[in-house]
Amino acid sequence: MKIILLLSGLFLLFSFSSCRNKNPNLSKEELLTELNREPEKKKELPVIPEGYVPPAGIKYTAERDFSVPLVRLDIVAGLKNEQPVKLSDFAKEVVYYRVGDLGMAGIGYPIAIPGGYVMNMLNGVWLLKSDFAADRMLIKYDVTISGNKSFTMINRPAYISGLYYNEEMRFLHYTLVTEDTNEDGKRNIYVGTVLLDELLSAPASVDVQNLKKELNAGRTGGIYPVKGGYALSGYYSTGLYTFDMKGDTLCYFEPGTVSREWPQGTIRGAESSDYYLYNGLLHYRLNYTDTVFQVLDASTFRPVYKIDLGNYQVDRLDGLKASFSLAEKYLVWGIVETDDRLYLRITQDYDCPSTRKSGAVKFYQLIYEKKDKRLYSFMNRENLSQPGGGNIPNDLDNGLPFWPDRQIGGKPYMAINKRLLGEYFPNVKQDQLPAALQGLGENEFVLITIK
Repeated sequence: MKIILLLSGLFLLFSFSSCRNKNPNLSKEELLTELNREPEKKKELPVIPEGYVPPAGIKYTAERDFSVPLVRLDIVAGLKNEQPVKLSDFAKEVVYYRVGDLGMAGIGYPIAIPGGYVMNMLNGVWLLKSDFAADRMLIKYDVTISGNKSFTMINRPAYISGLYYNEEMRFLHYTLVTEDTNEDGKRNIYVGTVLLDELLSAPASVDVQNLKKELNAGRTGGIYPVKGGYALSGYYSTGLYTFDMKGDTLCYFEPGTVSREWPQGTIRGAESSDYYLYNGLLHYRLNYTDTVFQVLDASTFRPVYKIDLGNYQVDRLDGLKASFSLAEKYLVWGIVETDDRLYLRITQDYDCPSTRKSGAVKFYQLIYEKKDKRLYSFMNRENLSQPGGGNIPNDLDNGLPFWPDRQIGGKPYMAINKRLLGEYFPNVKQDQLPAALQGLGENEFVLITIK
């Protein structure tokens, strides 16, 4: 009996001393919790059987949730409610993040991941540090450029057109444009997934041609997360489709009564649909309609903002018809929602190089203050024909006038590169710019925010 007790005591002494060696600061209670904790499960991608074809049909009928009052934004009244503003009315400091050389010109949209960001660019998907500084390329595209000073053609046999990060399963969900074509001669687009850890641990950039092509997505543009699956945006679509992770169609949501007809002759894309993520939810506004919806899950849609253009609202068919004049119509040119405000940019007439050159298009900016429930506008009447002409005057560091074109973490951000500096702010001299904006290379851009 003494021998048994002695052996038991030695076993316990060895066991607890081994645990103490791993972390000597743990108490007895913490040690027992640590021993009973289940090991973290390895993240695995959704399994889609090879050759799987999603069944025909739609599983759920779209439902609207009216539990939150709809905010009506009277744009005509807001444009008349002009208020002089300056950047110090909104913040105390301007912060600049220089992204670094990305190998090609362009501006991307950082997507938050643990410890940093990923960002899709013309030449591949980049990893950014927590301060937005370029780290390395995770996925590379084969890019060839041809043309001259007045015309540039970029050819990419395969590239990612849409991308988001699935936080729960730690994978990137993407739409992949390929070189192979369908029977109509259009390039095929596929939905696929890749584990973030797989990309981070790879010794070199992963070739986009080696990514999985799991499901044919048809003529889609972007991919967005929704509870229980994902959503796909379509080119010239009249609604939004949602899917489960296997690709089965869950729901089709069509806002309002939108004509599905197509005009005869040349088609014009005068207004784009809006898709943005805020507070973890996809927000969606179909082009040529007036309502922004929160996508609560794969089949529930909550109207939150009504962008009321009054008699200046353009019908979808007229907007698509190149022969129809938009000189007396308003178009939604951009929506950015932050924790405090909704930033709206409206154009009068269609924005294109010829209307900018002639001065026919006018850019208007409006701000909706969420706390005060107040909509107002401000503008430089002498420079309405340039997108940056009516930005908020910067009296904090005498830098560029500010207007956000994106939201990251609930905060407003503006992106600028060398080309846009010259295009939007042609009269600003280099030595007048803040240090972070001086000497920008062709392949760099800067993210600007306010605090």
